[in-house]
Amino acid sequence: MKDRLRKTLLQRRSRYTETEIGMISRRITHKVVELQACRQARTVHCYFSFRKEVSTRLLMDLLQQAGKLLVVPRMIAGTNLLEHVLFSSDSRIIPNVLGIPEPAGSTVVQTGSIDLVIVPMVGGDPACNRLGYGKGYYDQFLSGLSCPKIGLLPDDCLVDSLPVEPHDVKLDMIITESSVYQKA
Repeated sequence: MKDRLRKTLLQRRSRYTETEIGMISRRITHKVVELQACRQARTVHCYFSFRKEVSTRLLMDLLQQAGKLLVVPRMIAGTNLLEHVLFSSDSRIIPNVLGIPEPAGSTVVQTGSIDLVIVPMVGGDPACNRLGYGKGYYDQFLSGLSCPKIGLLPDDCLVDSLPVEPHDVKLDMIITESSVYQKA
């Protein structure tokens, strides 16, 4: 069921024009930077947007302008694990084997120093359940964190309810262009 839903939502997202995803992303970004959790965070983990995900480019710029330490994910080759690398505006970005942008830098940050995580997602529901890409990278990463975990999602990729498995990690918040959903 998850695979079918994932395929449907990815097809829906693929129909966005660059202008549409840009407008959605700007609305969501402004909600994120206004959050108390974001204002208080010193170190923020954020994904590089890919395949018409909610764009994080403006968010990353605003976080850096606000003096936040920005950490981005990088896949560890041959595993389904992520490492977390300090990012700066002069970091060199290269696509990994899946085509996902990653930093070439080498300053790895320990997850315990992260104050807020911005999470990529394919779909979600109002209870803050997340549908990812099905590889488990983020579920493994998020399972050991106590800091706030926030997913960014277009309104039309939010569904009434997602199937949930024991390994799925619920987010603390999902932000769409029109609403903010918080874990009960």
